[in-house]
Amino acid sequence: MKRVHGVTISVKTLRSLVLLGSFLFCMTFHAQATLLGVGSDPNTWPNVPNLYSPGLTISYDAGSQLFTVTGATSDYIDPDLNDNFVLDDYAGFLTGTFSLSATVTTSGTLVSGTVTLACASGVYDPGYDPTPIIGPGTLLQGDLTAFGFEGASGDNRSQFDVEFNVTGGSLASVYGSKAGTVMDTGDNSFGGSFTTSFSNGGSGVADTLMMVPEPEPQLLVVLSLSVLGLCRAARWRAPLRKG
Repeated sequence: MKRVHGVTISVKTLRSLVLLGSFLFCMTFHAQATLLGVGSDPNTWPNVPNLYSPGLTISYDAGSQLFTVTGATSDYIDPDLNDNFVLDDYAGFLTGTFSLSATVTTSGTLVSGTVTLACASGVYDPGYDPTPIIGPGTLLQGDLTAFGFEGASGDNRSQFDVEFNVTGGSLASVYGSKAGTVMDTGDNSFGGSFTTSFSNGGSGVADTLMMVPEPEPQLLVVLSLSVLGLCRAARWRAPLRKG
């Protein structure tokens, strides 16, 4: 028998708790074989803040396992009704760029990656004043933490989505610590397998949205073990009822 936080636990029970914790920890890092669901809630569409990126080239090289997305970023939907954007809180900008580079294994598992959205002219309100309100320069950048995908099927075009921790950019304070991008290839170039290379030919579009941060995987494990520990402690300490 061992005492853990003042509670006497058998070695067998302690071993079971450790195994359960390890299982939960591993489950938080499982490969994502479907879309993550970034921007999928129809009740909150178009989701703000939102950076819209058209004309994206989405491709994958199975040899190098490099997944890349490059193209333009042209529009920004702003969530703040009290700033200098006056036309439906919609802003446009010229010479905007979208760049995503990630290592994705042939089984579709994310290894690492980064994303950057920038503009050379700054973000301005086209119906009010061409003077930049935000930028120019890097608007948003981050390190990828999750990667989802769905191959083309019938009339449904292939799609990808990613989540990332925001690491910088002039819109970092607007987006917060976590953001996500959902991408539509515009064609059926990706069938759902990363064992072969593919490219969509520049017809993709994307929306980059703010996301509510989720608990860290380690925190989920600690919480799960704490709940189990409390339940068992309560069970052990409950007095026996005599019939």
